[in-house]
Order: sequence, then C-alpha cells, then structure tokens
Amino acid sequence: MRSVASRRSFMSAAGIAAIASLSIAAEPAKASRPSCNPRLTRLIALYDRADAQCERFDREVEMPARDACRAAIDALPSEPPPPHVESRTTFENAFGETARLSTSVPGLVASAPRWLSDPAFAGPELEDWRQAHREILEANEKREALIAAQTEKRRAIEAEKRSRFRIEAIAARSADLARRRDNLADAVLATPAANLTDLAVKLEFIERLVSPGQVTEHEFTFISADIRRLAGEA
Repeated sequence: MRSVASRRSFMSAAGIAAIASLSIAAEPAKASRPSCNPRLTRLIALYDRADAQCERFDREVEMPARDACRAAIDALPSEPPPPHVESRTTFENAFGETARLSTSVPGLVASAPRWLSDPAFAGPELEDWRQAHREILEANEKREALIAAQTEKRRAIEAEKRSRFRIEAIAARSADLARRRDNLADAVLATPAANLTDLAVKLEFIERLVSPGQVTEHEFTFISADIRRLAGEA
C-alpha cells in the first residue's frame, strides 16, 4: 500500500479522482446529499485512533528506547584489534636484502597458500622463504581467531544491551500496531461506496494516506470498483 506507483497507476488514480470530483459537483446541494455510510465513518475513526497510537508509541516508547540503547552501546569501550605479527624466519629477497613477512599485508597472506603449493617455489635455497610464509599463515590464523572472538564478545554485549532496553519486544509491539493500522486502512478502502458521498470520503482518506505521486494500483483497484458499481456496471 505504501509502494511507489507506476506512472500508469498514478494517472489512472488521478483520472478517477477527477471524474469523481466532477460527479460530486454535479450532485444536488450538499444539504440534500446522502450521508456517509456509518460503517465507513467508524472505520476511518478507528484508523485515525490506530494511527495516532502508532505515532505516540514511536515518539514516546520506541525512539527513546532505541536512542538510549544506542547511547549505551556507543559508551562501551572499544577493544583494539590484536597487533599484526611478523614472521620469526627471515630470508633474502630479490634485491639481496634481509626481509621478514608480516600479517599487515593482506595480499601477501592471501597468496601464501598458492605460493607454498607451487612446485616452482620448492627447493632448499627457498626454504627460509617458504618457512616465513608458513609462519605468517599460522600467525594470521591465530590473529583472525582473536578478532572473531572479539567480534563475538562485542555482539553478545550489544545483545545484552538490546535485551535490557527491550528493543525486540518494543519493535514487535510497534509492528503489531502498524499492522492493525494498515489493516484498518485496507478495511476503509474495501468498504463499498454506496453513493458519491462515500466515494468522496474515501478519496479524501486516500489523500491523507499517500501523496499523489505514491498512489498505487492498490488504491486504484478499490476506487475503480466503487465507480463502476455506482455507474451500474457491477
């Protein structure tokens, strides 16, 4: 019901509104027009009450709880990641320099398994080079495990804060309220218009629900059915 309409559905709804407006204008004076269907009036009143309840719950309960929870989480101390590690073994690089590998080079760590499994890099003259890569792979695996443990610990702490502020329960209640409001909106649209007064009331209701650029096939279907019914086509 809240999805953005295609140009076709918007134009169709706009055309329906224009036709209905012309028809209503052609009716007798307002004092002699038929009154609105009491069921339609009651459903709109129930919708307005449900909509106000949603806004009040959002303003007074959900947003304050979420803000307080976020502030509590932001206030938690940040645990720095474990330091990078260098290989114990050194080797002579292509420039004749003594080199040492480090986990701080992501590309090196990622390519190490491929180099170690490549027969072209086997041989006693490259054993120090190969050993340095083995050490850096082992060191990186241990470092990644520590980071994963830190992440899991942080998630557990954040989950405890969300539980403390009842975020999931509040979100579920908010969803229930919104679902009830939306069901009432659909009930208003689904109530057959018995006359043009009912149709005008439903059009005003739609204008309160969505802006012209957001009218969808959902609203169009109900209003189209009303107009056809009033025109004797259904």
